[in-house]
Amino acid sequence: MKIVVSGGTGLIGNHLIQNYLQAHDVKILSTRKNIVADDLSYWNPEKNELDQSLIDNADIIINLAGAPVSKRWTRSHKQLIKESRQNSTRTLVNACNASAKPKHFISASAIGYYGHTYSLVDEDSPSGNDFLAKVCINWEEELKVLKPEHRLNIIRVGVVLAKEGGALNEMLKQFRRGLGSVLGNGRQKISWIHIDDICRMMMFLINSSLDGRVYNAVAPNPVSNELLTKEVLDAFKLSSILPPAPAFALRLMLGEMSQILLDSSNVSSKKIEDAGFEFKYCDLKSALESLRG
Repeated sequence: MKIVVSGGTGLIGNHLIQNYLQAHDVKILSTRKNIVADDLSYWNPEKNELDQSLIDNADIIINLAGAPVSKRWTRSHKQLIKESRQNSTRTLVNACNASAKPKHFISASAIGYYGHTYSLVDEDSPSGNDFLAKVCINWEEELKVLKPEHRLNIIRVGVVLAKEGGALNEMLKQFRRGLGSVLGNGRQKISWIHIDDICRMMMFLINSSLDGRVYNAVAPNPVSNELLTKEVLDAFKLSSILPPAPAFALRLMLGEMSQILLDSSNVSSKKIEDAGFEFKYCDLKSALESLRG
């Protein structure tokens, strides 16, 4: 199959391409104009620019593009977080709607859609009303105009655990410097997923004919921040930890961005499981052990 991937050099995209799409003809959309490679194609989502012939010949579009949220939320970066997702999605949707070819459009969103919640939520639960929730709402709104002949799946991605980067990598950096700690009261829920399982989920969607639009990409067993901290320390044989970091101190230090550390996200994986997907890593301990090497 011919597959076009935006965000293909990011954490999920790179792992997906290197480990799961080797048998396919993959083109990565890149905003870096001066890089020349057979698998790269330049695009400019801000100007709604890309090579239309690429979309005209594609079987599947996988949209993973978006500026990182783990950078201080200045006014300009918040705008970039929002616009990078909307612009990239709008550009791809417009290109698909102008073409008869792509059969399937898979687009990332995030579990930030649900906002801060201790209660278990699923794909039918209402959205939150904080900044990240509004980003996700606007992100998904761009997909509503995709023509029905292009099958659509939206995956709301949880905290991805991976060797190559992301939340686990940042935790380990802090722990190895002797700066790690439980965050706030430690009771906030973390809905996580192993990077192999999110890639396997995308392959499952590619190889199925599921018509359910939205699926949560989270493992079946969310954990508290306190338990996540303990399990990371145990799995990676680390012992040094500071007393819990008070929520007010994190808010003073990080500002509004502290919500990604302090807010609770308790998200269900039941819908994708009921559709037939089987997780390889259901519990945190086995997931972390697989990433230790």
